[in-house]
Amino acid sequence: MNPADNWAERIARHINPDGTVSVPPRIAYWLESQAGLTADRRIGLRMTDPEAYEALAALHIVALSHGSASGTKPAEAQDESADLTQWITTQQAAAQLGITTRAIRKRCTAGQLQATRHGNRWLIQTAQLNSHKLTA
Repeated sequence: MNPADNWAERIARHINPDGTVSVPPRIAYWLESQAGLTADRRIGLRMTDPEAYEALAALHIVALSHGSASGTKPAEAQDESADLTQWITTQQAAAQLGITTRAIRKRCTAGQLQATRHGNRWLIQTAQLNSHKLTA
């Protein structure tokens, strides 16, 4: 077998039928670090380029699973049906619940409100916040 054919097959394994590319966690971690992607940059795309935000947020979640191999707490698996465009900040959550941002952060830290940490910020899924309204 020609070595070039082997590479072509190996590369083709990462290309999905719809034209998207599957990226292993180690490569996602490397891409994110090389591109200098920060939470602010990703979140900034939510309103201006939602498709880019979704892809970069997914890349970040996968990259977290590689970073957790270094002995830190493993990244939690995300529900595949989760709509990544529905993440809100602690400030937005506080406004919706009518409480302070500090109270929101405390609830996130205590696990009373499911949220994900991006750098020094908590992001909360809108669905989580809506269910939390009933118990707040």
